[in-house]
Amino acid sequence: MVGMSYDAVRESIQTSEKNYNGESPAFETTTDDDFADVEHLIERLKSVISDASGKKLIPQELKQYLSLVLQEYPNIKNSPFRTSINELVASECEKYGAVTLSEDEVELLWKDVV
Repeated sequence: MVGMSYDAVRESIQTSEKNYNGESPAFETTTDDDFADVEHLIERLKSVISDASGKKLIPQELKQYLSLVLQEYPNIKNSPFRTSINELVASECEKYGAVTLSEDEVELLWKDVV
């Protein structure tokens, strides 16, 4: 879903937090630290994409930069928020016109995250 805003991602996180009842396997390992990490990651990604737009980075440079940022948040790789993060990256790239990345292309950036 390209076009997902920061507020939509934040709302998704808050809704997930409210709906958490301890029975969902996807959330068994989700902690308050994970939610904080998601918030930090969102801010970092938005900043990277905005900066890339201003610097006119080529697609490969932006992808490498985004991949490095994702590597700093390995706990999010297998979290239920990964899809929302991918949507946000695709949306922000479209918004700034930095580089057009599909959600599938963003998904590939997670491959080096351990």
